[in-house]
Amino acid sequence: MVALITATLLLSQSTPKYLAVETWAFSEVLKHPVAPNLKKPTIEFLVDAKRVQGNGGVNSFGGPAKYKGRTIKIGSLVSTLMAGTPEAMALEKDVLAALSKADHWRAHKDYLELMDGKSRVAKLYRFRNK
Repeated sequence: MVALITATLLLSQSTPKYLAVETWAFSEVLKHPVAPNLKKPTIEFLVDAKRVQGNGGVNSFGGPAKYKGRTIKIGSLVSTLMAGTPEAMALEKDVLAALSKADHWRAHKDYLELMDGKSRVAKLYRFRNK
């Protein structure tokens, strides 16, 4: 029974549906932690709709995405055009750059990694709005 539960968990973590369970928040982008004084960027993987949507910390964004197994290809994103602090705008620029680089994802017990080849471009955790 334990083996069946473990196998089911591992299988569920290797399908795109795992991504769509909830909103994810970025804790690291392009090897830099998100500063605690900045609004955490978030993303939702809308697997069935073949899209992503989120907030880069200042502006909302969205666009097409292709999902297959653990591979992901995020297309051209559109965003609102609000201004923020220089630090927040730099973070948002990095978030969008990381999303354009991501080619696959890896699930862990407590977090998700977006990868570009062997390099992690973003680390995310399940977002809980408090």
